[in-house]
Amino acid sequence: MRILHCIWRLSLGGAERQLVQLAAGLRAHGADVHVATVYPGWCDEPLAATGATPHRLFPLGKYDVTLVPRMALLLRRLEPDVVTTWLTQMDIVSGLASRIARVPWVVCERSAAGSYPPGVLHRVRARVGGRADAIVANSEVGREYWLPYAEESRIKVIPNIVPLDEIERVTATADKLDADDDVVLYVGRFSAEKNLDRLIEALARVLPRRPRAKAVFCGDGILRPAIEQKAAALGIGDRALFLGPVSNVFAWMKRAAVAVGVSTFEGNPNTALEAIACGTPLVVSDIAPYRALVGDQSAFLVDPLSIDSIAAGIDAALADRAEARGRAERARGVVAGRSAEQIAARYIEVFDNVTRRTA
Repeated sequence: MRILHCIWRLSLGGAERQLVQLAAGLRAHGADVHVATVYPGWCDEPLAATGATPHRLFPLGKYDVTLVPRMALLLRRLEPDVVTTWLTQMDIVSGLASRIARVPWVVCERSAAGSYPPGVLHRVRARVGGRADAIVANSEVGREYWLPYAEESRIKVIPNIVPLDEIERVTATADKLDADDDVVLYVGRFSAEKNLDRLIEALARVLPRRPRAKAVFCGDGILRPAIEQKAAALGIGDRALFLGPVSNVFAWMKRAAVAVGVSTFEGNPNTALEAIACGTPLVVSDIAPYRALVGDQSAFLVDPLSIDSIAAGIDAALADRAEARGRAERARGVVAGRSAEQIAARYIEVFDNVTRRTA
């Protein structure tokens, strides 16, 4: 089976890393995997290591209306059995191209309704994406988002990959810290839904009363300068490390005393899954996607809109390390059955059904 994945760029985000891991899993099943991008990205090199074939559609300008016909030409040249699209731009560009080239098309939904506020771009995406031959969401909230736009029978839920073999080979890092430092770790984009304003304010309450605690932020995004400035203004600039994108994120997870995710909405949160696989205790928002992974007994659940609640959750995880480790251990069952090969097999089943139905 020949599969073409389409994504705007392979930056160091959750969706992009999932695509690379899925490519590896599909290759393990003998699939001929191709990936089309418009811009270069952080994950281009890891993709090359999977053996997938890359294709680059260089943009001719900011609003390049030739991308759709050029993508259609690529589809006709490659003749894939199925094309998948990842994230908004490619859901539109490659979705339209797949209809022109008459290639079976699968939308890969990576988030939830909160990612798509009212606006022309997201209305177009929903209108176009609703015509896909199948939609694979990574969570129930992602599936629910598409119900108004597509037949329920065409919407499937397949959870994210957790690279357990890779995680097991990693050892905790000692870089940039003293051996007895308690690390409060954040991994992810610096974007509004990640609720980093409140997290920084909560840390400004926790860190002064815990002299061994330090905050470590791995990731990047448009809000990073503002969050760094806020940390300095609150007096914790010397206790918060902003590392930017890192390649050894699992080593940081294994080093951390607690990993924190206080998003106001999520799909199938990669960072939480990976932290669970690393055995790291979690402080996470009390919202449906996190509750679907961990309940009251497997993580510290907090109100993402309450700075007091976030601070109390971090305090509780740092104060009782035995309890925190016990919750982390109870959470580990969540990541079973999520290897790249196991998840790829479920995608192949969807692809087979789509190609048979559209033949």
